[in-house]
Amino acid sequence: MKGVRPRSETPFATHVPVLIALAARRPIRRVLEFGSGDFSTLLFLDRGAFPDVTEVTSYEDDPEWAQRVLDRAGDETRLRLEIVDSVPAAVPDVVDDYDLILVDDSVSTELRSRTISAVAERRPRGVVAVHDFELPPYPSAASAFDRVEIIRSFNPQVGLAWFGDAVDRGELARVKATVEAHRRLPVTDVAGWTRALRT
Repeated sequence: MKGVRPRSETPFATHVPVLIALAARRPIRRVLEFGSGDFSTLLFLDRGAFPDVTEVTSYEDDPEWAQRVLDRAGDETRLRLEIVDSVPAAVPDVVDDYDLILVDDSVSTELRSRTISAVAERRPRGVVAVHDFELPPYPSAASAFDRVEIIRSFNPQVGLAWFGDAVDRGELARVKATVEAHRRLPVTDVAGWTRALRT
């Protein structure tokens, strides 16, 4: 595909640099995620990468996977992980209280597209990050947002979407530039990315 770099050896974690870069540029206190994981839920709870986070709310439809994440999170009181039958159907009616929303649920593009559309319908005030954004159904589902930008430093790509002036053009340019400048770091190197992007 045009403009798509070779697929990462660790495709499940290519959103890590983008999320850390966002946290380095803006205070992120409340996070909402659809689809839990080591490189999302646990990343948001990492005080080095996300020093301002006070609450992470996560929706997951795989009970075994959710339990694995909960076990790894230990006694972390900032996490509320909800096990649901359907992630798209679980999108809360109000999402204005969140600084960052991550959509990385489901192995089905149809279901994740429905999650993206449901989030867009709520018109969140924060930035929405979507993993695997090189897949055509996701940009289509995100077309209801006022603005959509793609971070192409890694494959899978990350889409950022928002309404109004939730993201400043200069801030976005700095996020893109810093991620691109350090793209030789392994995407799973949370400490390395945190050092690189917070200096």
